[in-house]
Amino acid sequence: STSTSVTTSSDQPSLSTLKSIAQQVIDRAGLDISTSEPSRPGTYENKSNNTGEAQIPPLLGVAPLGPVPLQKEHQCQFQMMEAAYYHMPHPADSERVRQYLPRTPCHTPVYYHQVPLAHSDTLEFFQRLSTETLFFIFYYMEGSKAQYLAAKALKKQSWRF
Repeated sequence: STSTSVTTSSDQPSLSTLKSIAQQVIDRAGLDISTSEPSRPGTYENKSNNTGEAQIPPLLGVAPLGPVPLQKEHQCQFQMMEAAYYHMPHPADSERVRQYLPRTPCHTPVYYHQVPLAHSDTLEFFQRLSTETLFFIFYYMEGSKAQYLAAKALKKQSWRF
């Protein structure tokens, strides 16, 4: 606990005012310090000598006016920061999409597509797909760009999920 010297002199009215302010702060902070027991910390003793010692609880050093509740705006910001902490981005979130390279290439007839369809990863392409196809992509391709684009296309069709 922190200790501070208090000098008593002939200006008793200002000292009693300070004492009453300190008592109000202690009451507001919810601390249980009674002034009737001179030996307890946080009390003021009026001795014949000029200096006395007062014990100040550590809580009053941090928040001298007692605990103050957060404002609504700060509470909202704190909740958003806490939610963001639990959903931290992964390094893979900022990587570019890699082209698919088959591990075991096999020979396919030339009449099958050899390369992915051009612009198949755009919102316009997904808007031309059927609703059933979009729902299939949305539910079975979790966490992919295709799921995101399917969700956007379904939302443009006024579907809610």
